[in-house]
Amino acid sequence: MAGNTNDDFLQSMTFATAGEHIRSCDCDECGNIPLSILAALRERKRQRLETGPMKRTQHRELIQRYGTGVSVYRITMTSGASPLVEFGNSHRVVWIQRKPAGTYLYSIGKGIIGSSDEEESRLLLEDWKEGKVILVPSNGGKAVGWIYHNDKTDKDRDNGDTNDKGETATKSCDKELVSSGPAVVIVAKITQEKLKELEDDTTDEPDWVQGITQCCQESIQEWSHSGQDSREDCPYHDIPDKHANKLKEYLQRLLDQHQ
Repeated sequence: MAGNTNDDFLQSMTFATAGEHIRSCDCDECGNIPLSILAALRERKRQRLETGPMKRTQHRELIQRYGTGVSVYRITMTSGASPLVEFGNSHRVVWIQRKPAGTYLYSIGKGIIGSSDEEESRLLLEDWKEGKVILVPSNGGKAVGWIYHNDKTDKDRDNGDTNDKGETATKSCDKELVSSGPAVVIVAKITQEKLKELEDDTTDEPDWVQGITQCCQESIQEWSHSGQDSREDCPYHDIPDKHANKLKEYLQRLLDQHQ
């Protein structure tokens, strides 16, 4: 059989159109094809499996923007996807819209993303629960980003709970982890310049801009007066319910208008 005929045949096989996530061939011809073609098929599958799928990345979607002072994004994070990294010049209000129980969020560590130093210094955000609204004050331009996992990372699993035999507790059903789906956070970014403009007449601005900016400023003031400092190992702070509920109302309205 000519070489180009073999190539045409291989292109018609299921594995040739299954994308990057090659697992096994689902065609019904494998039992009747020549051994040379079957060997070529197996070699191609082996090479693709060794290469592995492309690294998944998080998805960021602009929901609304007002000038250069306030913008709102939706970030969808699949488990283990590479983080979207931004610079922390602006203050951030983060609404954890979806985070299934038993899953974990981490902030990025120090160093090059994906390096051993960076991964080892990631911070487990144990208090980031679904429905909460978190204040992330400006850190002066340092990197900001989050990683989502359906299960604890190896580092935290090693330090996790143990049973009465001294064995580390682990999840017993991988299907449950996979079916938990992505985490979704709604992030409002407010520049420091925008907060300084609050003393000016802003009656011409949309109410959601005024509301988000005002709640952000009051949350920052209450946090600064509480005596808590923005330590590098814990640069996040819960927003009180009186502000969180208003913020979620504004953000949900923007999401409804965006659809």
